[in-house]
Amino acid sequence: MPGIEDVIDSLSGMITHEQAKALLNNSAAAHTSDSTYDEAPRDITNVVGLLEFVEMNRKRGVQAGAGTDAFTVNLRDSVYRIFNPVSYSYQNVQMERRAIVLGTEGFTIKLSLRRLSSLMDSDAFERGDTVLVSNALLDLQNCELKEGKSTSISRLAPTKLESVVDYSVLTEGMKNIDIIGKVVEISPIRHVSALSNGDAIAVAGCVLSDLSNTVGVSLWESSALATASMHVNGFAKIEFCSSRVRNEKIEVYANNLSRVVVGKSFAGRLRAFG
Repeated sequence: MPGIEDVIDSLSGMITHEQAKALLNNSAAAHTSDSTYDEAPRDITNVVGLLEFVEMNRKRGVQAGAGTDAFTVNLRDSVYRIFNPVSYSYQNVQMERRAIVLGTEGFTIKLSLRRLSSLMDSDAFERGDTVLVSNALLDLQNCELKEGKSTSISRLAPTKLESVVDYSVLTEGMKNIDIIGKVVEISPIRHVSALSNGDAIAVAGCVLSDLSNTVGVSLWESSALATASMHVNGFAKIEFCSSRVRNEKIEVYANNLSRVVVGKSFAGRLRAFG
């Protein structure tokens, strides 16, 4: 049977001795327990350790969904992506949900939020933040996390990812960038028909300033709807957007894969250039 160091080496050193020990204990229990599944680790783990736990249970044929305390996990890792919220109606009450993705490139897991969805914007969580997610429900069948009644999220460390705050560095074809700016102009949200199926798609635009230069932003789908929270002279960050040339000018483009968030805290990251 492999030892703790063997488990750590097999996961490229990305888990602690305690996490490796927990995985070994889970593996041993798989051969001795009469229960349908092993209880998910309650100690704080990371995405790599959690994915290993899911894989071990999949090999045993366990496909239970979230909804039992046995699958409650605590996770400490970085925020890989945050998506815009999606509105929906429940018992004639307008609510919202959203997905965030935790982990790093190649090792990620989705967390679906409802009650905590607004916290992502009101507390300005950002891509790259290190967070602690407590009491999340693990859905083994779909390999994702879901929010439970006692789920909470707290920021442990702010992002170290750089955002574009000097627009003179923008060039055509940049992808997956984050940009911060002061809102100097917002166009109304309108709806256009998609060529594929004729469904209406929300479209909007805004102009951001880095305090020296300005750039136009074309927003589509959920990112367009998110402009409803913008106001002129406020500050905004657009995550996971791209740059392109339109009418011989650099333009930023954001859609459903992007995220728009507003907040006064972004003002401190801007300074006049030139």
